Amino acid sequence: MDATLVPPPLPAHEICKVTQSLQFPKCLVQPCLRPWTWLVDRGLVGVNRLETHIVMSGFPRAGTTLCQLMVEASVEDVLVFGKERHALDVARYGSRRKQFMMTKRPRDLFVIDRIRDFYARRPTNVKFVMFLRDPRAILTSQHVDRPGEFYVSAERWKATYAFWQWALQSDDVTVVRYEELVSTPRVVEQRLAEFAGWKCVRPFEDFHQSVPSGFDAGALNGIRRLDAANTERWKQSKYRERIESLLRSEFPDLPARLIELGYETDDAWVHLYATPPRTFVEVSAPRREAA
Repeated sequence: MDATLVPPPLPAHEICKVTQSLQFPKCLVQPCLRPWTWLVDRGLVGVNRLETHIVMSGFPRAGTTLCQLMVEASVEDVLVFGKERHALDVARYGSRRKQFMMTKRPRDLFVIDRIRDFYARRPTNVKFVMFLRDPRAILTSQHVDRPGEFYVSAERWKATYAFWQWALQSDDVTVVRYEELVSTPRVVEQRLAEFAGWKCVRPFEDFHQSVPSGFDAGALNGIRRLDAANTERWKQSKYRERIESLLRSEFPDLPARLIELGYETDDAWVHLYATPPRTFVEVSAPRREAA
């Protein structure tokens, strides 16, 4: 990436969550591993050297966990973790026993520059897979860990979008849209294989038949076959009030962002969410009594 392209300012911590909390005893053990990872990265010890770190990030609720499961079930010679891990944390202290390593965490989008800086001094390559989904689907999505509420706020979406635009200016990034992941998984499988350099031993679309033991599938709200109808779920009547609220106050620029991202060609869809005009009953003026 061009060094003159400076990333946007980090948003509030509750959105980006860049700073990790101290976890014992991990915070005491990890510094002791630094010399070992330094030696391994430079091929100075007799173990396999990590060739490429694939970092999955981007918009939340946009298919990162689904694709992570597909990779873990389908790709050989890749170090995976079965859950969300900080890419920079794993880069610094993780094992190097495989040719490829993959981490998944949407918020790693906010530290792409730090991840690049880390690997700039090492022979290991780093590549970023950025996930995108119709903003209306993201903003009406719910998570099993937070029942009864919408998982992504308009504020978080906007902060993610600012970094998204900045990150896409580099050639070490490829984009996966949720809509194509669930409708044409073989196309995504082939593109990621070419981008990462890894080899798939089974089709992405058969992921549900080979779920790795210990995989954290909570974000998927259950494991099932791919269903392209999920891309249209935001149109259900139960989400109407949410979308009306976004358009009215929280996210009035939503129609423009949809056009920029290629999900709409105009704002005609907005009229479906216009508040119906009130119906007034005409009342005749009271008739005056004759004097």
